[in-house]
Amino acid sequence: FHKSAFRINDSRLLRRQLYRQLLKNLSLAERRIVITTPYFVPEPRLLRRLKKAASRGVDVSILLPAESDVFFMPWVSALFYHELLTADVKIYEYTAGILHAKSLLIDNWGMIGSTNFNSRSIFHDLEIDYVISRQESLDSLQSQFEIDIKQANQIEINDFQKRNPILKFLGRLALFLRYWL
Repeated sequence: FHKSAFRINDSRLLRRQLYRQLLKNLSLAERRIVITTPYFVPEPRLLRRLKKAASRGVDVSILLPAESDVFFMPWVSALFYHELLTADVKIYEYTAGILHAKSLLIDNWGMIGSTNFNSRSIFHDLEIDYVISRQESLDSLQSQFEIDIKQANQIEINDFQKRNPILKFLGRLALFLRYWL
């Protein structure tokens, strides 16, 4: 795993390299992948890596907002729920307010910063993240995730199927802009 403390994606080449490294880290996960992000519109390779990790027995958990500062983002994110839930990925929706934290734990490697799990953030926006490798900091990040999911609803496959069909449709419309979300 990448060891340097700060990751700044200030060039197109660096953005691509950091994304390839993220995909590699997800592929190498053995025990856990814990994601907290306000904007979750994964591109296909990222989605496949998460599902494959879960199928290998990795505990994959994602915390997303129930409500967002970008009103349609939960509708778009929810379009991926069925695929993830059937792959044994755990999804939680934070209900205690607007969630804007961005963190990632993969086994004994972590990252906090400004990068979201969407194409715009990964491939276009200038982002900076801090890589965490000290065990006490990783434990603290895991503890914070556990605190946050106590203020969240775990989404089950039946919950997703009961969602408002109009919101599903609006989410699909917004997904046409996937590359820019």
